[in-house]
Amino acid sequence: MECGPIFIVATTALEDRPEFEWMKMTTRLPQTPGELDKAARLISENINDKIKPEDLEKTMFDFMYVDGVNVLTYAEEQKKAAEEQKKAAEEQKKAAEEQKRFAEEVSRELQEARREIEALKAELKGTVKSDE
Repeated sequence: MECGPIFIVATTALEDRPEFEWMKMTTRLPQTPGELDKAARLISENINDKIKPEDLEKTMFDFMYVDGVNVLTYAEEQKKAAEEQKKAAEEQKKAAEEQKRFAEEVSRELQEARREIEALKAELKGTVKSDE
């Protein structure tokens, strides 16, 4: 019963043969106690007798796709995309910090230039008054 989601995908085009009957039983809920017993028996017989754990694991991954991409590949692609976004965000942060430092430097230079202009104006006024 743990593998139910796999079989919903896997049983969409099964032939009408006895070895597939247990899969067909797992794609819907049994309606009666007899059907439930039959489904449990068929699952137990076929999974325990015919399916190796390695094959079951392979089948699980073969049928697990997201947007046509295997989930492992999809997860890896998502991880890479997230890392690229993180890197881009870090670069933007670094650029913003650099711009902030530049703006602060320009602001300091501008304030210094204003003080120099004020000093020159005061000096010029002092020179003009002394000339009079």
